Amino acid sequence: MQTAIVKYQIGSYSGKMNVLVNENDPNDVVIGKAKAQLFKEAGTTLPMENVSFTILDRINEVRDS
Repeated sequence: MQTAIVKYQIGSYSGKMNVLVNENDPNDVVIGKAKAQLFKEAGTTLPMENVSFTILDRINEVRDS
């Protein structure tokens, strides 16, 4: 598992969020998971225009031996 740090911009509002993803997930899947997570947290639909998502980093989970 990885944590993806995703920046979102919705009109004039922006923020960052952590999204749990699989190491093999392509970027479009990561963005889809970020959109779904933001939708769930907001409790409403997102506007279709002026919305952007950017993956800032992907951090591998540290596993104990």
